[in-house]
Amino acid sequence: LMDMRLTDDQLALAETVRDYLAGTHGPEVLRRLDAGEGRDPAIWRGLVEMGLTGLLVPEERGGLGLGLVDAALVAVECGRACLAEPLVDTALVAVPW
Repeated sequence: LMDMRLTDDQLALAETVRDYLAGTHGPEVLRRLDAGEGRDPAIWRGLVEMGLTGLLVPEERGGLGLGLVDAALVAVECGRACLAEPLVDTALVAVPW
């Protein structure tokens, strides 16, 4: 039988991303961004500093070396927060491609 439970590391990753986005994003931030320039470079910088742009990049190439389940957990948290940054496009599509 295949064990479908998330690991403690995966749960911690999702919680870390959720906590960061809860502090930097959400409906009120989206309203502010819509009224202004549409982006906040500080939010992107935080995602980069967390290493999320290299989520699927092997560790020996400077990435986090995580897998698709981890990527899916990050994508869920981005959707939960209505993230207005191209993290999914960048980290899960462009970088691995």
